Amino acid sequence: MFKHTVALMVFLGVFVFTLHAQNTHTAEEYQICYRLFEIMEMDKTMRDTTNKLVDVQLNAFSISNADKAKVRPVLIKFFEKYMSYDSLKRDLAEVYLKYFTIKDIQELIKFYQTPTGRKFIKNQSVLMSEGADLGVKRVQSHQDELQQMLMQAMKE
Repeated sequence: MFKHTVALMVFLGVFVFTLHAQNTHTAEEYQICYRLFEIMEMDKTMRDTTNKLVDVQLNAFSISNADKAKVRPVLIKFFEKYMSYDSLKRDLAEVYLKYFTIKDIQELIKFYQTPTGRKFIKNQSVLMSEGADLGVKRVQSHQDELQQMLMQAMKE
């Protein structure tokens, strides 16, 4: 279990590291991004997604419920410290500003205020969680094949 947890933390650490970018935007541009994040309820979505992904990850390990109960708060505390909305807000704005113009962001703001946009916001953490769960189940159901492929690659 700890190998998987360490691998997850390393992956997330690399992800967070790649989010850091130089400050190349104006305060107004950041405020527009933050407005989008507010409308998207990004803080709630990130919190919900973190909780669900931790649960998916813990359920992928064959450990007792008692051990899960001990480990879960530690993982949540770690992710709240380093992967929370507040800790990533500025970096996330950098990412959005890298790929979207201010006009694009303003259009996203309009979209997320529509009934369809609100419905997406309401369901996005569940969609991500269920998608992650599907991925874990798919890998688990083909784990033997993956192990054989990896062993074959190691021989070559």
